[in-house]
Formats: sequence, structure tokens, C-alpha cells
Amino acid sequence: MKNRKLLTDIFTVVLMVSIVLVLLAYLNIFPGTVQDEGSVSYIVLSYISVPLALVSVALIDLVFPLIDNRAMLKENAYKIKAGAKIVLFALAVIFGVLFFMTGVFATLITNDFIGVAIFVALYIAQFCINLDPKPEPIDETIEEADIYAQYDEDAEDEAEEE
Repeated sequence: MKNRKLLTDIFTVVLMVSIVLVLLAYLNIFPGTVQDEGSVSYIVLSYISVPLALVSVALIDLVFPLIDNRAMLKENAYKIKAGAKIVLFALAVIFGVLFFMTGVFATLITNDFIGVAIFVALYIAQFCINLDPKPEPIDETIEEADIYAQYDEDAEDEAEEE
């Protein structure tokens, strides 16, 4: 993919902006509270910042690496890594939406800290799976002959100046 770096940078900025919007909504900077449906805080959180963050993370962590490494999809190990990452990401998103937005797990999980911990554990588990291959190590051995040749060129330049 030609413009992966540019697109990754753009969606990283979008992700940062959406995180700032989430924080502003929880700090009650916008009118209304996060719990009141129809308030500006609720709309910014539910319909703008969280979806933008989820789309950005999905593109950066899943879509772009899969497009870049589609030739590796022929390997079973890569398919398993990609499948596990997709399943963990989907579980994190589904759990986050059900717990934070709809309150489905309110009767099962009474402590918000546990709900946040489950969401973070699922997200970090998928984040630890890297779909990009490891880069080849760069061999920067400099031969002695190259070093001496550089000094010889410098000496020749000084001799010409005199």
C-alpha cells in the first residue's frame, strides 16, 4: 500500500482528537451529562468520538496491515494471527458497546472498574498481536578499507587546496 504511512498518520490524529472529545465529554465541558440521552455530551460521546476512535483503530491495526501483507494470507500461521486479532478486536468493541453504552452487563458487573478492566484486557490482547512482519535487521558493518578511503579522499582534497 503506497500511502500507508500518510493514512496511518491521518487516522492517528483522528484517534487523538476523538480521545480528547471523549475526555471533554466526561469532564462535562459540553452541555448536559454523558448519561442524559439527547444532550450534547451524550451525542459527542456516542455518535462522534467513540465511532471515530473505533474506525481509526480498526483501520490502523487491522485493515492497513492486512492490505499491506495480503501475500502472507496464504500462510496458516498468519491467518490464525489475523483471525485471533479480528476476534479479540470484535469482542472488545462488542463488550465496550454493551457495557458502556447500553448497560447490558450492569446486573452482572456492578463495579465499573471490572468492566473497564475487561475491556482493556481484551483490547490489549488484540493490540499485542502484530500483523506486520518483523523488519530485516540492517547490517551496518563498515569495512576498514572504506574508512581509510575516506581519509585518503580528505587528504587529497587538502593537498589540492595547497
